[in-house]
Amino acid sequence: MDRLMAEQLGRQSLWLRDSWLWLLREKVVHGKGQIALEVGCGAGHVMDIIGELANVRGVDNDPDMVSICLAKGLDVRLADAGKLPFEDCSFDIVYCSFLLLWLEEPAKALVEMARVSRKWVICLAEPDYGGRLDYPPELEGLGNAMVGDLLARGADPFVGRKLRALFAEAGMDAEIGIHQGVWPSEKLRAEAEGELAWAAEGERNALKEILNAALDRGEAFQFNPVFYAIARKG
Repeated sequence: MDRLMAEQLGRQSLWLRDSWLWLLREKVVHGKGQIALEVGCGAGHVMDIIGELANVRGVDNDPDMVSICLAKGLDVRLADAGKLPFEDCSFDIVYCSFLLLWLEEPAKALVEMARVSRKWVICLAEPDYGGRLDYPPELEGLGNAMVGDLLARGADPFVGRKLRALFAEAGMDAEIGIHQGVWPSEKLRAEAEGELAWAAEGERNALKEILNAALDRGEAFQFNPVFYAIARKG
């Protein structure tokens, strides 16, 4: 995983932390002692958060990410999402976040997640950058740059709108929802450098000037749709 993606994943976990905890407390986690598995845990950012509610283990197919997690004391092992090394019904909750967009066969991973879960299969977050909105119109290049970069990496930047279909393909009826995706102006200003990093170097300075001017006028707007899906087995 390169620096840009690692930083993006870290930022995303901070943006969504409160929403994830509310979602799980409201709909999933009732009582203590539940055992969860994160599939595609990366550097463990989400495990650190969900660990407040459940006993969490993790798997990832990147040895570097597994090493980072182990150094942090997290219970993580090297494994592929399409072939999880656990017995059927091993966990109360099996979840992922920002994983399905990277998989060639996301429904296959969901089938595996359902196999090793006793109760819940959850996608905490998947983006749909095809639904991103930027204003003023001169800033639309930011979203287009992110879509182009993800496509070049072999990812699906439009996976959010496909969540219901993917869960259905895996034999599950999922509740689909959306996280808060509109930042206040001060948050947009604070995250500007990270957003601009996706733009081509030759366009970055021009977009930065447009964004800063729009922020100073109080009119800058950005909407990033990030969806979740929750399915209960049985």
